[in-house]
Amino acid sequence: MDNPEPIRLAEDGRGDQARRRDQRREREGVTGMGHDSGGFMNTGAATACLGLSPRTLEGYRVSGAGPAFHRFGNRVPHLRPDLDVWAAMRRATTTAAADRLKAA
Repeated sequence: MDNPEPIRLAEDGRGDQARRRDQRREREGVTGMGHDSGGFMNTGAATACLGLSPRTLEGYRVSGAGPAFHRFGNRVPHLRPDLDVWAAMRRATTTAAADRLKAA
């Protein structure tokens, strides 16, 4: 009877299940704690939350017109509460008010 292949651990000591979980979280945009707990979200998750394209959000970061963000090396995550505050500031009840927001 053959013995099953032993579980191989990565250099960091984590098994395949932990690696798959982390890869799934990365695909879903969770880079820290989950969305509901107010954790960090990558650009893809932040744009999905706001209904913007990644390029638009990047342009807002460059111009200073977008939501607050963090920088950790080459990663630029957002916090859900920061996205909510920014979206609330962009709320308009008339087209005239929306045009003023666009000009700002």
